[in-house]
Order: sequence, then structure tokens, then C-alpha cells
Amino acid sequence: MIIDSQTYILISVAGFLLILNVALFVLVIVLKRKFNLLFKNRKVKNLEETFLNQLKKIEKQDIDFIDIKNRISSLERISEKTFQKIGVVRFNPFSNIGGNQSFVIALLDKKNNMKTNR
Repeated sequence: MIIDSQTYILISVAGFLLILNVALFVLVIVLKRKFNLLFKNRKVKNLEETFLNQLKKIEKQDIDFIDIKNRISSLERISEKTFQKIGVVRFNPFSNIGGNQSFVIALLDKKNNMKTNR
């Protein structure tokens, strides 16, 4: 059986179209999943309204993020002034009297500065 060049071209085009059809089918399935995820449990009346609601949520999250970032910065500044290192030592100031009945406590901040109540 002899196949001429036109038949080869026709088979090649048909194969290409088949591959393209499968690729587009897969793309449609992926897009349908994303669409269903976006609109699940909602009655879609207006696509623009849905997108605007999503944008409002994103803007609110941005504002909340900035607020949280400011709070963290404030807490970091406060924590630099709080006790970071605490040490207790028990000692005997007089070797000939009693046991180790005296104690000393050291309270240091982040920069190893001693904190005292005056």
C-alpha cells in the first residue's frame, strides 16, 4: 500500500489536532476546578461583585497585617527593657558561722544592664 505525501500531511495535522484537543480538555478541567473553588457555596449572580468582595477582604487583611506588624515592633521595643537573664547564687558570707544562708539575684536586660528598684 502506497501512501502519498498528502496523506502524511493529513495524518500529521489530525494527530496535532488530537493532541491539542487533549491539552485544551485538561486546561478546561483545571479551570473548572479553580472556578468551583472560587464560587463554592455561593450563588453566583454577578462575577464583578464576587471579585470586589475578594478585593475588600484582601485590603482588610493588608490593614490587619500592618497593625500586627506595628504591634510586634512595639512588643520588641518593650522586651528589650524586660528581664532577659536571671541568676541566683547561694553563698556563705561568713565561713565560720552557719551554712550557705545568703542569696544574691542578678536581673539583666537584653544589653546586660542590671535592673534595680530605686
